[in-house]
Amino acid sequence: MIGRPAQLSGTLGRWFFALGVAFSGVQQMTGGIFIRLIHRPGAWLPHPALAARALGAVLIAVGAGLLLPRWRRSAAWTTVALLALIFVVFRVPEILAQPATGYVWTNPAKVLALLGGAWMLTLPERPAAWKERIGPLFLATFLVLGGIQHFVYADFVDTLVPAWLGHLRFWTCLAGACLIAGGIGTVIPRLSFWAAAMSALMIFLWVPLLHVPRAVSMPDPGETSAIFEALAISGVAALVAGRVGGRKKPKVES
Repeated sequence: MIGRPAQLSGTLGRWFFALGVAFSGVQQMTGGIFIRLIHRPGAWLPHPALAARALGAVLIAVGAGLLLPRWRRSAAWTTVALLALIFVVFRVPEILAQPATGYVWTNPAKVLALLGGAWMLTLPERPAAWKERIGPLFLATFLVLGGIQHFVYADFVDTLVPAWLGHLRFWTCLAGACLIAGGIGTVIPRLSFWAAAMSALMIFLWVPLLHVPRAVSMPDPGETSAIFEALAISGVAALVAGRVGGRKKPKVES
């Protein structure tokens, strides 16, 4: 049991996740558009701007609820249901339509990671072992896939690295390797706390180093929403670290 660092990680993770969800809702309400967290429906949806604002209000309420002990589990279950619906109805068909296209897997994996974070917030203090493995497994899936894609699409990822860092390909490959290592380590019990904690820190650092400057230089809703998405995913990794690091070891009977 890691103790106090795990407790701090879990608290920060819950705040990052909740703020990422809530601010995504704010963006939907103010812009009247579906973006990132909530998949954009097809042309069949009447009054899409109104629907986007309504779901934005739901996200704001859910994000606030995740920070309130009395409403935390209800808000978490609502988030689980919403993300599971998005994954099954929208993301799985995307994969099935182009399974050999690597980047098509990116958004489904992000939804899966966020779903894992919401799932962890529904759990009691001592859940069944299989229930506790779901969050880390979903996060690990995203981390490993994201790491592999850093190498497969290295030319594109190079364009995302801040130019002032220099040696763009080095940072692309380093980030990819760290994502893969973090994903693998997250599902290995002896490594899971530090792997998840370091992954949380790395993804969080991308917010001020990468996403905020891009949103400032390119005032586009997609770039702005990437800030909240990265914050939420770093929160998921911190939640995993807090959960596995705070797990109590079973007492050995003499």
